[in-house]
Parts: sequence; C-alpha cells; structure tokens
Amino acid sequence: MKVNFPTRYNVEYPIKNKKFYNWNNQHEIKKVLTKSSKEYCMYCGNRIVINNKNFGQLEHSVDKTQNSKEIKYLEHCKFNIAIACSICNTSLKKETLSISSIKDGHVCSNQCEEVCSTYRENMVEYINKNHIIIMPNGVVGEETSELYGIEYDLLRMRFHASENNKYNENDKCIIENHISRFKMNCEQYMPLDVIKVCEFVVKYGDIPEKNMFNNIMAEIFIDFLNHNCKDEKAVMKVCELIIIMATL
Repeated sequence: MKVNFPTRYNVEYPIKNKKFYNWNNQHEIKKVLTKSSKEYCMYCGNRIVINNKNFGQLEHSVDKTQNSKEIKYLEHCKFNIAIACSICNTSLKKETLSISSIKDGHVCSNQCEEVCSTYRENMVEYINKNHIIIMPNGVVGEETSELYGIEYDLLRMRFHASENNKYNENDKCIIENHISRFKMNCEQYMPLDVIKVCEFVVKYGDIPEKNMFNNIMAEIFIDFLNHNCKDEKAVMKVCELIIIMATL
C-alpha cells in the first residue's frame, strides 16, 4: 500500500513581475504559495499555518547567493520562491553547491507566464549538482521527461523514489538524495501522522477530520482511506494492519 508525496504544486502566479522578495511584496507571493501547498511546508509536509498564523518562510529554490554573490534575478523571480518550514529552509537545505552557469546581469521582463531559458539553465545545473527536487514546480528528468516522484510505503513507513520504470539511474539518485537530505526517513523528522490517523480510527471507529493533524501525510492517507476502502470494516482492517506493522 503506497501513496504519493507531493513533488509539484500548482501555483496561481501573478502575471506581472515584481521584486517579490522585498518586504513590501512578500505577502503577495507568500499568500499564493501557502494556498497551493494547502498550508504545509513544500519539502517535509509539516503544517506551517497554526491558529491562523503563517509560520512559513519564503525559500529560494535555487539559492539566491551563488559563488558568494547575491544574484538579484534569483532573489526576486517568482518561479524561484517556495514556502517552507524554518527547519527545511534554514537547516536541511542550507548547504548547497554554487553553479557556474549563473548570469549575473540577467534582468527579468515586466511580466511572464512561464520559466525563462536563463532560469531553466541555472535550475538544471543546480539540481544536478545538489540532487534536490526544488519546489514548487518540481523536477522533470532531462532524458526521461518524467516528473520526479516520491512514494510513501504505508506498511514499511518509508519514503522512496516512485516506482517508475522510465527513471534512469541519475533520476533515482536525485530523488533518493532528496529524501536523505530532508531526513524524510529519519526517526527525528519522519511524520507519524499516518499512525495517529490509524489510532484514531481504531479508538473511535471513524475516519478523523484532516485538520486534526500536523503533516500533509495525514491528509493524503485520509484521502486514501476514503477512496480505497469500501466500508468501515475495510478502513479498520487497513488501520489495524498498519499499526501492527509499525510495531515489528
């Protein structure tokens, strides 16, 4: 039994470009990113909006500092900004390698609806050097044209690269290194919300509300139960099995 962890978000970007990382413009880009992520960190899935307060941080997909120099277009490009929790932004994604293809003098146009060739070139080199699935737009393999996906095995409680036969070894390496970088399978960071959903089901005999939990995996698992279990008995059987497997 497996479910998909999100590796791409559909963001309703404003067409007009601004210096989105400037303090007076951050609220606009932060609002659309938070909406697209359903109020979760785009990298680990932890909830970033608590009691109507947004604790998410704007994060640069390709680091705005390259070779010890601030690159203005990377700082403000709307396609280069994601929303993340403080741990993913300031710790887990902090140490990255600089890229050589950077064009310091690049200036963004007044408006755009898709990623430009300059950013795409920088993005590809950054991904291949750092083995990160950058958010919010995800990564597509250069040779395979397949979106890099992450699956969660509900019985093994492990994240792994999606079982896509079209992935080549480089694709798989980038996905697995992304999982390792963000410590998605480490006990300290691994979300336990799937187990919490199962415990609720076993205790109360009903599927809980999504807003009771702090990681997007709970929401994804609840959708899985609703779509794949024909009745309450089937839901209970799945949840009891997951709890048993977690104790082995």
